[in-house]
Amino acid sequence: MRNKGVLILFLWIAALTPCRAQTTPPDSAYAPLIAAAKTLVQNQPLITASANTATLSEKRTAVFDTAVSEALSATRKWLDKPLDLSAPLVLDGSGISMFGGARRVGRAFAVQIYVQFADGKTHAAIDTTRDGLRLAYALESHSLLGWMTGVAIESMILNTITERLNQLSEVDCKRLFKLAEDWAKTANLLEVALERERLAGLAQLKSQPGQTAEQWKVMEAQVTKAYQQVYAQQRQPYWERGELTLPEGGDAPKEAGEALAGLLRPVFQQVSDRPVRRLAQARLLGCHAAIRQFRWESRRLPTTLGELKIGDMALDPYTGMEFIYKVKMETFTLESVGGYARDDKGAIDKERRVSVTLTP
Repeated sequence: MRNKGVLILFLWIAALTPCRAQTTPPDSAYAPLIAAAKTLVQNQPLITASANTATLSEKRTAVFDTAVSEALSATRKWLDKPLDLSAPLVLDGSGISMFGGARRVGRAFAVQIYVQFADGKTHAAIDTTRDGLRLAYALESHSLLGWMTGVAIESMILNTITERLNQLSEVDCKRLFKLAEDWAKTANLLEVALERERLAGLAQLKSQPGQTAEQWKVMEAQVTKAYQQVYAQQRQPYWERGELTLPEGGDAPKEAGEALAGLLRPVFQQVSDRPVRRLAQARLLGCHAAIRQFRWESRRLPTTLGELKIGDMALDPYTGMEFIYKVKMETFTLESVGGYARDDKGAIDKERRVSVTLTP
């Protein structure tokens, strides 16, 4: 059983480890995005504009570059159509990953947002922010790597717009709050992504020779049990969650399925709390917009978040209570307490929190 277990472990990690490329057939639901992203490969204006030291002129050059402009236009058209994910996920460790290309498109959206703000086109910048978040969301249901790529794109977009919050007019604040509220209401797609990967990974392993039906049945049950534990955790409020009790895995005497579940443990630990952070960021963005709108109307900052009357948008998903909001003269701070820190072995440290904030 040991040699069979090693083979199965190797195949599963090759299929599911995020650092390995996953490709999608040309006729897939993502084909238009793949085609658009390919036009940005080695696009020097976009590469230059994406650097932290890029000037406004360099960013403008990228935005008006024909390839960048056409890629963004094609992506928007693709996003306007329903995404059909009825076909089973196929895992493939060869070829060029579509997700690297999706990141390039995400960077192009972020650059365009910056230029639109610089040109005083704040309405357009908010619309482009929505497009960038739509791109991220479209990727997040594909697979675990797609979900992680979507989260990375969300961070790019969020970082760009939060740097320019003080440019917003009262009308802009309303529009941005609506965007943040819509973002906060989107479903958590981590479970969808993981389930697609579970089914694809098991299908790939089942096709491998050298295992009896009984061995396969045991392995499938153990792996499925591990995934279901993550799904159950995702459905609980953060403050009610316990630590995942997956086996450590990797020891030779263990059944292959148990070892597989254990080797997936670090991946699950890495991503399991991220949807809560995502929701916290969406609500924080909405709070920032609502606070600035309140200031336009009342010529002062709200004393408490309760004055904003925005319901759940003022609640920290890590605690179920209001975000930490402090006013000092004409400025304010706003933050989520964040999730528990983890030690070097990935275990939860309930003595430490990693706070979440959008602005310094």
